[in-house]
Amino acid sequence: CQRMVAAGLSVDLRSYYGCFRVDVRGSKEHKDLVEGFRSSMDPRIDCSMNLGKYDFYPAMCGKGNAVRYLQEKFKLDPSECAALFDDDNDLPMARECGVRLLPALTSDSIVDAVSKNPTWRVAKRCGQGVFAIEELLEFLVAHSASAGDDIAGAVPRVPAKPSTAAAAPRSEPLAAVTR
Repeated sequence: CQRMVAAGLSVDLRSYYGCFRVDVRGSKEHKDLVEGFRSSMDPRIDCSMNLGKYDFYPAMCGKGNAVRYLQEKFKLDPSECAALFDDDNDLPMARECGVRLLPALTSDSIVDAVSKNPTWRVAKRCGQGVFAIEELLEFLVAHSASAGDDIAGAVPRVPAKPSTAAAAPRSEPLAAVTR
């Protein structure tokens, strides 16, 4: 962390417990610096992007680990779980769920992930906040009621290939993750 500050990166240690955030301010140079630090970090520290900032935290934490814990605790199969998500730090959580729903495409990396995962569902009202979330929740309720416990089996599979984060709203199925 001190090496990051010495390299000129903006590091926030005050607002978090057990983790810290690095703001790269959209700078490719700063992003490359952080990626260099990541490659030499202790493997007990993990990192993910959130709203264009890097979050560093203990590797045993994170959304993906939380979902795995809940699946084990409640004896749930991934096909019985859905993720409603929109950012890079949500991807580990999404990977643990059978259904993945996106109310927004918040970054180019999310658009890229969507293009590589045609079963994910992007809201038709993509980027329209609560309206997109409501649409996806209504979809989930309707399809889970008809599928029993296996909600993943109820989600139609339609390929989707958005080209940019600012792409027009898409109606193809994509996966959901929760914040």
